[in-house]
Amino acid sequence: MSVSEKQRAQYLAKHWGLSVRHALYRKTGNWYHQLSKFPGALLDANGYVIFDTEKAFRTCSQLQIGKQVGAPHGIKVIPGYVHVSADDDFSEIDSKLQQFDKLDKERKIYSRREQAFLRDYLFGRGDRGTCVICGSYLPTSLLVAAHIKPRASCTDAERRDFVNNVVPMCLLGCDALFERGFLVAQEGKVKVRIEGELEPRLKNLVNAIDERPTIAWKLGRFRYFRWHAKQNRATLQSL
Repeated sequence: MSVSEKQRAQYLAKHWGLSVRHALYRKTGNWYHQLSKFPGALLDANGYVIFDTEKAFRTCSQLQIGKQVGAPHGIKVIPGYVHVSADDDFSEIDSKLQQFDKLDKERKIYSRREQAFLRDYLFGRGDRGTCVICGSYLPTSLLVAAHIKPRASCTDAERRDFVNNVVPMCLLGCDALFERGFLVAQEGKVKVRIEGELEPRLKNLVNAIDERPTIAWKLGRFRYFRWHAKQNRATLQSL
């Protein structure tokens, strides 16, 4: 099971305690993509070098910077290169990365299975459904089984309470706006929590939704909608 160089860079930067905004990894240390945020770090299998500023990165004489970044003699020859002690067993790190990759794939499989179950509960064999936010009657391919209270924030009992905590929302904007707290439901109506100048298309969308009664407002769902609204009280801001 392969682990990407991006995953290695992220893990090693954290493992080695690097306070950087961007980290890139190449085992041989002789070729990289561009660093785009600073402080940034280039890592190889045995250590790393940190560039505090973009200027320090671009003026480094040991690097050949074009569309990509070449290090003909490896980053180990760059002044400031930190060699990681041999006590840091790379094979152990690699093993952990492999395990994280496996867990990530397992989570994705579980998520797909859960979504399939929830979609079956919401839509059954039907090919159309109604978004509880905008009220649009749409093909189920344009609807998701959305959690009112995010699954990650739920207790075990709440995760099992899909009857009340899961509702259909459309992929035409409602799911994304609700998930980010720009839409909430209070006292049976959808409330828009965006202020400032909006693009015409978005303005038309939220104006059609604001103060609209929602068919999802039922006794068992009150606490989930109230939790969501409380968590997003500070979202009254410009996009």
